[in-house]
Amino acid sequence: MRAVLLDVIAFSAAVVSASVFRWEANGIIWALWVSSLCVGFTTIFVAIASGVKDSSSGPLAVRLLGGLGVLVFFAFHFGLFHFVHSVFLSAFFPLTDDNALLLNKWLHYRPRYLGRLKASGPQRSGLTPAVPYQR
Repeated sequence: MRAVLLDVIAFSAAVVSASVFRWEANGIIWALWVSSLCVGFTTIFVAIASGVKDSSSGPLAVRLLGGLGVLVFFAFHFGLFHFVHSVFLSAFFPLTDDNALLLNKWLHYRPRYLGRLKASGPQRSGLTPAVPYQR
């Protein structure tokens, strides 16, 4: 019950702070993304350290190698998830005013033209907005 009360207080403080200081949605959403990344990696490091410290689970070399394997596996999958998540966040909540973000380019340029990179200039290279190709 105490943990729930602390969560409600922390959430209320965040909502009041966002309202009083007029935080934008972009800042809040990207801060939550970064905190998710930090909490995830902190959790895996603590779990690996406690597993390596536990001497009943085998020799130290095996524990270190197992911890390294778990770290590589977790870093790849968790990092890939956060990368894809950041691509979508960049499209809907950009940190800059630049519209040249990855997902925006993908949505506005036809993929079939991207493979037609020619030396004839940008009009025929596939890097023009999504309009029919005219000769």
